[in-house]
Amino acid sequence: MNSGVSNRKLLSFNEGNVAYAAGNYSKAESCYSLALAASPDFYSALLNRANTRLMMKKYQDCLADYKRFVLEQPDDSQTPEIQRLIGYLEQEIQRQEEEAVRLAEEQKRLEEENKRLQEEMARQKAEQEALEAERRAAEEERRRKLLEDVANSLQQTDTTNMTAGAEDVLDYDYESELE
Repeated sequence: MNSGVSNRKLLSFNEGNVAYAAGNYSKAESCYSLALAASPDFYSALLNRANTRLMMKKYQDCLADYKRFVLEQPDDSQTPEIQRLIGYLEQEIQRQEEEAVRLAEEQKRLEEENKRLQEEMARQKAEQEALEAERRAAEEERRRKLLEDVANSLQQTDTTNMTAGAEDVLDYDYESELE
């Protein structure tokens, strides 16, 4: 890698090919980027990086690489297929953007529905608590009236005072020895 630019670009390119074949796409992307840094007109590395980004589903970056390749290599034999692929990628990116918008709207709708349900539950809980407080107040009022009725009935009864007569009281002549 330290010897020369052409060796650096080929070594990085070949390392990227090995990483791509092994399924290590992030390493392959890095290697192809190194090869392009060493030689920006190394279009095989550009095309391979685009393919790697396609495998990684980095569609925006992939699309940019393919467009650059077609722009700079219009006479390449793969250009018609790449142009068709560019069309598919643009459709896929559009579909993903629409899906993201749809998901965002769905998320917003779900949040609004959740908020509405929370408010409804809070309202029902408040109603339940109000009914419970009303029931307790009615029960307390019923008890209070019952106690008043009992107290009033005790005051309105005819009672006769009873006295103990003093004529039959026994006197004791001794004192109690309890201490």
